[in-house]
Amino acid sequence: MNAPLVQEIAYYLLSRASRDRVGLGTTKLVKLFYLIDHEFYRWHRRTLTDATWVFYHYGPYCEDLVQTAQAADGIEPEPVFEFSEGKFYRGYRVTKGFLDASGRWPAPIRGIVESVYQRWAPATLPLLLDHVYFETQPMLSATRFQPLDFSVIPDPKQPVDAVRDFSAVISKDKGEALRRRLQARKGGYRPSQPVRVSLDAASESALLAMGEED
Repeated sequence: MNAPLVQEIAYYLLSRASRDRVGLGTTKLVKLFYLIDHEFYRWHRRTLTDATWVFYHYGPYCEDLVQTAQAADGIEPEPVFEFSEGKFYRGYRVTKGFLDASGRWPAPIRGIVESVYQRWAPATLPLLLDHVYFETQPMLSATRFQPLDFSVIPDPKQPVDAVRDFSAVISKDKGEALRRRLQARKGGYRPSQPVRVSLDAASESALLAMGEED
C-alpha cells in the first residue's frame, strides 16, 4: 500500500470536510477511498492506493488503510461512540491548518480525488452506501470476506463488443434489491403534460401551409 499517499489523501479529505462543515467519519472516509480507487482503476487499470480491499460484513473495507489514514500527520481520531445499538461512529479532529497537498499530485490523481470528494462527501451516508453496494462492479461480483476484483470494471478505452451479462455474478438477493429500487424510481416518474398552444386564424393557416409544403 502507498502509505504516504494514503495519508496525504486522508488529510486532504478530512481537512476539506472540516472546512466545508461536512461530517466525515470512518465509514464515509473508507468509502471515499474505495471510490477513489474504483475511479482510478477505471482509467489506469490499477488502484491508486494499492490497498487490499475485502468485502467485509456489508461493504468494501481495508483495515490497513484505516490504520494508515488515522496515523496521518495533522489528524487525530476522536473516541468511538455508539449512536444506536450495534452502530458506531468515529470522527476526526484536524490539528493543523489546511495544507493543500494536492498541488504536488499529478493531474489524474488530483482530478479523481477532487471529483470523488465533491460528488460524495456531502452526500448522506445511506445514499453513498447505496451507490457503493449496488452500483460499483467489484461489489456486484463480490464474495463475502474475499478480496474485491477491480478487473470487472469496464475499461472505457476499449470497444464494447456486447453488453456484459451480470446475471451470473449478481446474487439473487442483490438482483431483487436492484429491481425493487428500479421499480421505486419508476413509480416516482411523472410524464410531462402536453403543451397547449393557442393560435389565431392567420397563424394556423400559415402553419398548415408549411406542413403541406413539407
